[in-house]
Amino acid sequence: MLEAEVRRELQGLALQVGETTGFDVLVGDAVVVLFQAPGPNLIGQVPNKGPFSQDTWCTSTGRLFLAMAGDDDVRANHRGAVEMFATKRPGRDLFAELATIRERGYSIVHGELSPGASALAVPVKKGTQTVAAVWVGGPTERLARHDEAELRAKAENTANNISRLLSASRPEVELMWNSRS
Repeated sequence: MLEAEVRRELQGLALQVGETTGFDVLVGDAVVVLFQAPGPNLIGQVPNKGPFSQDTWCTSTGRLFLAMAGDDDVRANHRGAVEMFATKRPGRDLFAELATIRERGYSIVHGELSPGASALAVPVKKGTQTVAAVWVGGPTERLARHDEAELRAKAENTANNISRLLSASRPEVELMWNSRS
């Protein structure tokens, strides 16, 4: 039942923004995309069936998870991400970028995972802890036409709705999410 409710929220967001949306969690040092909802404007893209994993250093949700974990945790538990970022993005400071994400409360990347693709991610909270992320993604050219503040607000509304679902006192929700956090 929880999966259907999360998917319904993602589909609603996809229809609102006209882009693909998703729901991710952090497992170890990888982002796991659990669900995607295709937007109505897909061009040459077929959504992957979840779950599948991606690197943290080059995705909007991965960077969000790293930012929310804090610099000490990133240095101790995500060395691979730090090294890959340094190798693939010379001259950029991952920790400065993570500080910016923490300050504004969301992450946005352009061309990091794939050239020409962008994504914006917001946290899903259980209490004060970030347990998942909701994202909106699409071609950079098309995503740039969206008002970033409006896109973020719509994604945050969806994330808040999902957070309320996760905080419900239903046994299946508690079992699922207590094991992840």
